[in-house]
Amino acid sequence: MYQLHLKIQDGTREIPADAGQHPEGDTWQDNAGADYGFGWPQGSEYWIKIHRIGLYVTRPGTPLVTGYPDRGVPRRVFREFFFHTVARWLLQTQDWDCLHGSAVLTDCGVLAFCGPPSRGKSTLARASRDRGAVVYADDAVAFLLRDGQVLSGSLPQPLRLRGVAASAFRGPASPEGAENEDPDSWHDLEPTLRPLRCVYWLEPMAEAGERPWPILKRVPPADAFSLLLSEAHCMSVRHSSRNRKMVQNYLALANAVPVFRLWFARDLNRLPALLDLLDRNHAQLAGT
Repeated sequence: MYQLHLKIQDGTREIPADAGQHPEGDTWQDNAGADYGFGWPQGSEYWIKIHRIGLYVTRPGTPLVTGYPDRGVPRRVFREFFFHTVARWLLQTQDWDCLHGSAVLTDCGVLAFCGPPSRGKSTLARASRDRGAVVYADDAVAFLLRDGQVLSGSLPQPLRLRGVAASAFRGPASPEGAENEDPDSWHDLEPTLRPLRCVYWLEPMAEAGERPWPILKRVPPADAFSLLLSEAHCMSVRHSSRNRKMVQNYLALANAVPVFRLWFARDLNRLPALLDLLDRNHAQLAGT
């Protein structure tokens, strides 16, 4: 599946009272382990209820998802949640997997910034955009294996800048069309497929004076596999076949795509030196 189709409806659909306890259902949790929704099979469909967002009704084997926002939830917010969260679940039911991170497209290929929350993934993607890169993803970097090559597809996910970074950059942070209020949204990943060229595992320094300059170090594939798998979007541990596919995809990712640890000071004034280091690394990758 390469196409995603969200059709937002007015009104609501009644949810069965026992939907949250369905024996074949899934509970959705955030990084802190808190429940934020649940999904369950409903006849020939699969329903996903997200607290304080709304209901998404999927039809397995088709790209169509029908959406019913909760009262007061803007279509823009409902659509954004779809492409940030529900879309990655749909992709993972197919050949895809999704790495927790941000990504940009450069002449070198797709570059991913990975790591636990609040490590500066979105900030680096936004800073790269000012140097000509195209924002490719935020929160979920979709990838698949085709003919022995790891390819990434772009999802329309607006960057979520936080803290000082949210006010430090001028201009819109979101990809074109991310603010679309159209209730009928199509997105085709096929024409966006590009080689995933490298992954940066972010290691911010506690103090800027600890090491004044950023440091880049290649990670051996065996270590890269465990690092990347720790930031895999795993929607449910109940689906053994899907999880086997996920492990195989991450093994291929770690063996085929260079992974680098990137130590850097959490200081926006030092971003130019950090981006210079990345540019030099990209030039070396392009030449290999």
